[in-house]
Amino acid sequence: METFRLSDLAQDIVEAIAPDEAMLLPEVSAAWFDGDLELGDDSSLRWRGGTIGAGLTPDLVVYIVYPLVAGALANAVVPAAQSGWKRLRARRRRHENVVISAEDLRRAEEIRDLILARAAAARIAESRARPLADAAYAALIRRRPPEE
Repeated sequence: METFRLSDLAQDIVEAIAPDEAMLLPEVSAAWFDGDLELGDDSSLRWRGGTIGAGLTPDLVVYIVYPLVAGALANAVVPAAQSGWKRLRARRRRHENVVISAEDLRRAEEIRDLILARAAAARIAESRARPLADAAYAALIRRRPPEE
C-alpha cells in the first residue's frame, strides 16, 4: 500500500465536495500542522498567530476538514484514551500529518460516523458535515487494500 496521510485525505475531501476551495488548502494545512487552527466544542474555529487569508471564512469546508477528520481518526485509533489525547493535544500545539493505516482504511464506515459525531458535538449542522463525512468515506474506500 502506498502511504496515505491525513493531508491526502483532506485534499481528497476538498476536491470532492468543494473544489473551488482547493487553492486555500495549502494555507489551511500549514495552519493545522503548525497548531494554529482548532475547532472548539461550540463550532467556533480559532486561527492563532496570523491572518486567515483572503476569502477564508468559517463557512468553508476547507476550514473544518482537518479538525473533524483528525478528531475522528484520533477517536478511531484510541477511543478509550480520548481524554488523554485531549491533554496531549493541549500540551502540543503542532499536529502531525499521520499516516492512515490499512486498518483505518478498512474502518471507513466507523470513521465516517465519528466525523459526524464530532461535527454534532461541535454544533456543525449535519447538512454541512454529511457531505464531508461521505467524501472521507469514499476516499478511504478507494484506498482500501484488497482483502486477503
